[in-house]
Amino acid sequence: MSPIPSRIKVVGAMVAVMPGLAFSFQAATGKRRHAGVA
Repeated sequence: MSPIPSRIKVVGAMVAVMPGLAFSFQAATGKRRHAGVA
């Protein structure tokens, strides 16, 4: 087996997970900002 298909799977998984991580990160930073402002 060549490592290319597994790499594609890993990249696909990362691309699928990144939006969720970015959203949770933005939500956490947003809460911190609001708490700091308040």
